[in-house]
Amino acid sequence: MATSQTSRDAYKEILPELGDRQLLVLRALRTIGPASNNMIANYLNLPINIITPRVNELRNLKKLVGYSHTGTDPITKKKVMFWKVLDRKLNTEENIWKPK
Repeated sequence: MATSQTSRDAYKEILPELGDRQLLVLRALRTIGPASNNMIANYLNLPINIITPRVNELRNLKKLVGYSHTGTDPITKKKVMFWKVLDRKLNTEENIWKPK
């Protein structure tokens, strides 16, 4: 699928503002869809204590991630919040999201 100009522009706007781990978390959510912090940690093979602050930063400071729903975490079997990418321009099938 070809990359649309709006997707390239959105990516260029946010890339300089995001840290490496924030970008990893955003890419993971974009790839796996709505997910809990634990699911993101499992997907990225990183400790939860690295993921949770990055999700909070993406939610509160960048407004790129938001609440999706409450559900049962498939790993812990506990009731948790699931997160999703909020900006539709950032949630498209584009090569720009693939890690370098």
